[in-house]
Amino acid sequence: MWNNHHQLPHVNVNFCCSCPPAFAVDATLDEDPHFMHSGQRNMGARVRNVFRQTFLCSNSSGDYTFSMWRVSSAIGSELLSNSWRPAGTNRVGDALGRSGFVIVGDLGANAVKEFLPDIKRIQKLRWTGKIIDTFIK
Repeated sequence: MWNNHHQLPHVNVNFCCSCPPAFAVDATLDEDPHFMHSGQRNMGARVRNVFRQTFLCSNSSGDYTFSMWRVSSAIGSELLSNSWRPAGTNRVGDALGRSGFVIVGDLGANAVKEFLPDIKRIQKLRWTGKIIDTFIK
């Protein structure tokens, strides 16, 4: 068996920890967490859309509000993960720093959702179509 935390296998369970709190927050605050394509061809407008939808989300009335579900689930999952992290890396400041990486990861995922469908239309990369469809759905 394992005698200390250095021998334990590393398992990233932050995704599992962040989903239930995210659902509870977005359902309570009536936030829509789905990414919506900008529908524009201008690169700058599309990049702004990626940033906007990372930090803002629409509610049932169509207004954009601060994306509380994303931030609270990132912080909550990292605070929860402090319970199994070794001493020295399980402080609140450490969790807040890791939360920033979670949000940057969400930003990257939104960028992929915005720009990856265009790659399917490139003639030389048609073989990626099935992989891209699987990833986006």
